[in-house]
Amino acid sequence: MSEIKVDTVAEKTSANGVTVDGLNIKDSKLVTSNSVVAGNITADAIDGTKIADNAIDSEHYTDASIDAAHLNADVITGATALTAEPADTDEFLVSDAGTLKRIDYSLIKGGGITMADQWRPASSQSGGADTLYNTWERIDTHSVGYIGSAMSHSSGTFTFPSTGRYWIQFRATMTNTATSADYQGVKIMVTTDNSSYSTAAIAYESAEASNNYMTMSCSILFNCSNTSTHKVQFQAAAVQQGTPNVVGGTNETESEVIFIRLGD
Repeated sequence: MSEIKVDTVAEKTSANGVTVDGLNIKDSKLVTSNSVVAGNITADAIDGTKIADNAIDSEHYTDASIDAAHLNADVITGATALTAEPADTDEFLVSDAGTLKRIDYSLIKGGGITMADQWRPASSQSGGADTLYNTWERIDTHSVGYIGSAMSHSSGTFTFPSTGRYWIQFRATMTNTATSADYQGVKIMVTTDNSSYSTAAIAYESAEASNNYMTMSCSILFNCSNTSTHKVQFQAAAVQQGTPNVVGGTNETESEVIFIRLGD
């Protein structure tokens, strides 16, 4: 067996390097293809310092090789706090029967009360059955707490600011000129074609003596699917005798109508 001992082996031809038993060494590096095989690498020989930045991408991952235990919490929760209500197009992650999906905030945000409005007769109004009450003003005293857009009123007819499902209440404080009346009432009238009105709710009370005060109220849930055709009025209902009078004024609220939008 031959043995050669030297301190340095230099290439003879520039750029060719030195070949030993088929293994080419050039500029202090192994350049022969497939010269390093996985079986000859010890388990702890390669660490993060030996891997170039961005050298590993999705092509090198196997299915299910990364699980939740190996993700930092801020990957999911984010490092910056959201200090206001999310925009409608902000997205959330949800599990849909085990499949992770994203969903816009607009589709999951709570409806809540987006509109609440209150009106009263600005002055008292007398009249028998079917009298259309039309002296309404939007209440503007005593720190009234509106929410959202106002109802519109014209000559006794109320128009909704947007489509939706509304709770509507009519509370009337009334008197009567008769010494007694077995009944007198008020009613909520609605239309879905901006033309024909029908009675949706009605309330009655009896008068014990001339000009005694009485209070009656009725309410409905109304689906306004079209603001051009779906409207509401408030009228006097039947009266046994005498002339009913709904009490109004611009300071204290003695009679009122309330509109609250409950949702879509």
